[in-house]
Amino acid sequence: MCLKSRATGHGDEMEVEIPPTRSDVIHACDIMEDAAIAYGFNNIVRTTPRTYTVANQFPINKLTELLRQDLAAAGFTEALNFALCSQEDIADKLGKKIEDTKAVHISNPKTAEFQVARTTLLAGLLKTIAANRKMPLPLKLFEISDVVLKDATKDVGARNCRRFSAVHYGKSPGFEVIHGLLDRTMQLLEFKPGPEGYHIQAADDSTFFPGRCAEIFVRGQSVGRLGVLHPDVITRFELTMPCSALEMDLELFLGRTTETFLCHDVPSREFKNHQFCANPSASPSSTNTTFGDLSTTAGLKSLNDFLSDKSYIEGFSATQADVTVSQAIPGAPPISFCHLYRWYKHVKSFGKTKTSLPPSKKQYVIPDADQSEATENSPNDDYLDFFGSDEDDEEAERLKRKRVADYAARKAKKPALVAKSSILLDVKPWDDETDMSKMEACVRSVEMDGLLWGQSKLVPVGYGIKKLQIGCVVEDQKVGTDLLEEAITAFEDFVQSVDVAAFNKI
Repeated sequence: MCLKSRATGHGDEMEVEIPPTRSDVIHACDIMEDAAIAYGFNNIVRTTPRTYTVANQFPINKLTELLRQDLAAAGFTEALNFALCSQEDIADKLGKKIEDTKAVHISNPKTAEFQVARTTLLAGLLKTIAANRKMPLPLKLFEISDVVLKDATKDVGARNCRRFSAVHYGKSPGFEVIHGLLDRTMQLLEFKPGPEGYHIQAADDSTFFPGRCAEIFVRGQSVGRLGVLHPDVITRFELTMPCSALEMDLELFLGRTTETFLCHDVPSREFKNHQFCANPSASPSSTNTTFGDLSTTAGLKSLNDFLSDKSYIEGFSATQADVTVSQAIPGAPPISFCHLYRWYKHVKSFGKTKTSLPPSKKQYVIPDADQSEATENSPNDDYLDFFGSDEDDEEAERLKRKRVADYAARKAKKPALVAKSSILLDVKPWDDETDMSKMEACVRSVEMDGLLWGQSKLVPVGYGIKKLQIGCVVEDQKVGTDLLEEAITAFEDFVQSVDVAAFNKI
């Protein structure tokens, strides 16, 4: 290891000098790892951790996943772009200076497309739209990902910031769509319009059209901007249609949203939750379990011994068995039963999520005699007659057949849609001596079911020769272009060739 170190004189603090050859040492934990290797991992005394922790998803990632589902439900398509981009993408094309972007530069970029770490998600979305301009309009894209900003307070000189950006590209700017998406996002994050929630106010930004830009404030703090993009910005990204965009920071919302348990039911406040009846097994009143009476010291000791080498009652993850057994304990167990105390605190930490845990494989709480007798004698409102008659099923099947027959009858009365096409034909003569009026009469003499001739004119070709340009409307299922060409070229004395000049569906 051979890392030069010295005591700083401040308690147990030490200063370690890292040589340039040790590029793998970045944080203090890397130095601790070197010390552990030098001392020997097998020489470290094995002890029981004082705290019991469980791996869990980062709050910012959980918030991101929930937002992605609802933004996709709002009609937007998610895009995923590179974290590296060119200086032109985040500066010149957006009407900004590269010095003002706080961008992290790559010291030796391989290509011009990967010169800096992106400071905005907007540039990547606009490049995605430019690559998909032929797709049907409007294009509605969103991205939730990290940007990299310089930060002198960090040990690496930069930090990641989770942002959300959305773009509407179409024949109209669609500002109302972006504004509605902002309102929906704030509704999901449980922020209401107003001083205590969020509001927008006019702002100036070179990326947006003057007078069409607003800054987003949440509890008085700016989190992003939205508006109609400047025409110069749209042109620099090789786009031709107006475009509206939104970009905001999501990390500010963590202090509010992740303090409570975040689930997919939280955003959907507009739906009325069904009030389920209380489950008697969820709050057992009995303290008798398969481990003994948990109101006594003997029962607690038996459960403590059982949990000495186990994390849960069943398997390797929490289940309803842990919930029911923990509820059978009258109060918090004494700390002397360390395994039981650790397990009890861990189960209590699940909070409202206990109801979503998987069911237990067997029953661990033994109900009291009085309670079981009362349960047997009580009427059951949820009783289902599985051996009832099939009359209801037959009635439902008869009603289904009647509705299908009514639908088929209505569909038969509706006139079928006839596909038609407008065709413009170029009929060319042999030479300038061909009688064009007779040639047109021959062409119009062609009659077919589903064929209707239209206007015609003579178009000069060269050297005194003219061609006949005539239009017609045909039914696609009855008349084809090959059939028309074959019928017209049959007049060999007048017609040299027939070409389709234009073909349009009606």
